[in-house]
Amino acid sequence: MVGVPKIIRCDNCRRRKKKCDIKTPACTACVQSGRKCPGYSKPWKFVDENPTLILQYQKKKYLLEESDLDADAAIDANKALIPTVSSDLFGDQPMIVRGLILWPLISVQDHHAANLVELLENPRSQGVFPLTAHGSFYHLIPGRLGQNDALDSAIACLCGIYRDLLAGNRQTTAKTMRQYSKSLRGLRLYLDDPDRCFQSETICAAIVLQLCELMTNSENGQWNQLSHGTKALIQNSDVRRFQHPFERGMLESQRAFFILQAMRLRQPCFLAESPWRDLLQQPEGPSIPETTGLALRSRLCDWLVDIPLLLQEASTVLHNTSKSKSTSKSKDQYKEDPENTEINEILHRVISMRDQIETWYQNNIIPIIQSPAPDGVAPLRPCAEYPHLLFGVLDCVVNTTLIVLEDLIDVFPDVSGVSGVSQGIRSMEGKRVVLGRRQRTILNGLEYVKRVSPLAAKPLEVGMNRLQAFNPRHFNPTE
Repeated sequence: MVGVPKIIRCDNCRRRKKKCDIKTPACTACVQSGRKCPGYSKPWKFVDENPTLILQYQKKKYLLEESDLDADAAIDANKALIPTVSSDLFGDQPMIVRGLILWPLISVQDHHAANLVELLENPRSQGVFPLTAHGSFYHLIPGRLGQNDALDSAIACLCGIYRDLLAGNRQTTAKTMRQYSKSLRGLRLYLDDPDRCFQSETICAAIVLQLCELMTNSENGQWNQLSHGTKALIQNSDVRRFQHPFERGMLESQRAFFILQAMRLRQPCFLAESPWRDLLQQPEGPSIPETTGLALRSRLCDWLVDIPLLLQEASTVLHNTSKSKSTSKSKDQYKEDPENTEINEILHRVISMRDQIETWYQNNIIPIIQSPAPDGVAPLRPCAEYPHLLFGVLDCVVNTTLIVLEDLIDVFPDVSGVSGVSQGIRSMEGKRVVLGRRQRTILNGLEYVKRVSPLAAKPLEVGMNRLQAFNPRHFNPTE
């Protein structure tokens, strides 16, 4: 509706129903009657222009004419209905919904927000790359648009990439690539500004563009390098800000990437330090309900964050153990040495972590992804069907982690205080059977993820390769 001015006159003339000549400082009628002139305000009235606009736009052949209402019916519709913004993800034309023109009368940010909501709810979009499995913070992005140009541009780029892929284009169109380049330049401007580089929206833009790089150039691995920049932004931010749902969701979506970076660099992950660990052990806020898959992923990361430091300590202890054997003591003397507590402690930690993950896996993941076996014992996953893509990812990561920990247990020497049963020592045949089942489960899970979303399989393969690169048998120089 557009405001138009009514007839202007002073309040005295309006009440007396007299003609007002609007002279200053007082009108003639007030002077002649001896009254004090109150001056002239500018009241407004509002006119419903929806019927006029509908008639105007219906004459434009290039518009989507989806309304069969006439002007009079549109007035009734305007009074009875509250319109909701509709997305036009697959084109830039405006739409007429329920006799009300919603685009292009809304802002560009509203258009991007509607497109993002459609990406989150459309099953076809989830088949390209499941944003809901990436993080819960995507549901909160629409409310953040319009506050940060870098985030606005990144979301526009993300929607353009989805539009190209859903249209069947194998390569991103030139228009979308120009938008991607524009988004990168916009992010760089914000990163160079000390006052804006640590804004939550700037961090979110970095995460979104990291996903855009994966979707446009998944083979070159540059998307993995962009996560280092995101890590620097989060690590140098105030940890207290990540108590809020939007920031916490972003942190949860990046935890696995940060852990894998620490593994590649063979150094502890900063998320294992006290302030971050304390934060991540707190439950998330109730603003966005967390799905079962995201909750399980978060719990698994609580264990994975300790693996880089644990493997580093194990490598050091095994190296010192081999030197001690070769210089001063025989193997039998070393096994009987009661002062050897360091290796006992680390071995107990490895066994404890392995047992906790195995128990959690059997109690929380197996019942979801398959029915229990007839004998009541849930076997490892025999086939490649899951209720959701995220469970296939979890199945692969859990079994890869268990293989690494079991190999590490086998590398440790048989020291006093740790029995063969507690170390999980099995017969060679039993070890081969369990290892074979775990490897088949990993292959089945990876095949499922590739079939549902080939793009989602890229980070999964990189993560499993990072885990498998830590072959514990390479830690022991005597082998």
